[in-house]
This record gives sequence, C-alpha cells and structure tokens, in this order.
Amino acid sequence: MPEIEVEAKYPLTGSLAEWRDRLLGLGARPADSARQSDEYFAHPARDFVATGEAFRIRTVGDWNALTYKGPLLDPLTKSRRELEIEFATGTAEASRMRELLIALGFLPGGGVKKTRTHLELIGDGQTLTLALDEVDGLGLFLEIEIVAPESDWQPARDLLLAFAAELGLSTSERRSYLELLAAKGS
Repeated sequence: MPEIEVEAKYPLTGSLAEWRDRLLGLGARPADSARQSDEYFAHPARDFVATGEAFRIRTVGDWNALTYKGPLLDPLTKSRRELEIEFATGTAEASRMRELLIALGFLPGGGVKKTRTHLELIGDGQTLTLALDEVDGLGLFLEIEIVAPESDWQPARDLLLAFAAELGLSTSERRSYLELLAAKGS
C-alpha cells in the first residue's frame, strides 16, 4: 500500500538554538544536521504549479536522490504521496542525472539551498520527523512530518496539527520554499 507524507511547514521567529532546545525539552531526539541542495524541474507536458506536484534532484553531501511529490490531498497541510529514489553518489552523477532529465524534456525550474537539522519525536505510536530548516534567502522554518499508510493519513494529519498547536503554531505555510523564493524575487 502506498505511503503518504503528511507534512506541515511553519515559519519561525527566534533562533535555531531556541527552537532546538524547545523541541528537545518536549522529548525529541536529535538526529542529524546537513546542508541540502534541491534543483526542481518542470514537466514537459504538465504544469506542476497548477497540479501542486514537484520533481527534484536532492543532493546532501555526496548522496543524491530523485523525488516526485504528488498533488496535495487537503487544504491544511502538504500531505501527499512522495516517491524518492536514490541514485549514484557524487556531484558528477548529479550533473549526469540533470543532463538526462533535460534531454527528456524536463526544464530546470530553480533551486533551494538549506541547512536542515533533524529531530525525531514519538507521539501516539507515530514517529514525528521534525526538521528545523535554515533556508538561504528565507529564514527559519519547522517542518513536521509523519509517513503513514495511505489509509491512515488523516489521523496522522490530526496528530501533526495537534502537535503544531501545542507549539503555538497555527498557520502553516503551504507554498514550497521554491515558491516563497520566487515570490520574494530571489
């Protein structure tokens, strides 16, 4: 059965250290921190902006992956099906994949660079993945994510929204970082 990435993103005020300490105080476990680079592509025959889909190459150090994000499932979160496939490591391989996508008709659509600090929290038997993102040109955000079976994505969404409310976060940002950067003119 397909899995759904149940996700919401919130802009934050305050510092990364303050938010990290707050989340640790709630029982979150620190995971990793890494610099991420995402390059997005436009489909040659479908308007991803209109459909709410996304397709990218993500690079973290030498690690590379292609990611497809399907249409959004609800108006409150960024819940959707996500498919991620790792491919050969290294910058040369990422460049070759980019070249392949362009040869197939995909068009480069912009990029996002960020430093992501991961934490994990167990709540109601679910693992909440917490990502404190310092996005170049945008600032600090918290992404809260639960991966759930397709049949259980709505209870996962409710748990995610309850946790956000506990943090005092009520208005999620549904636009992607790429859309936010474009709106800012970056």
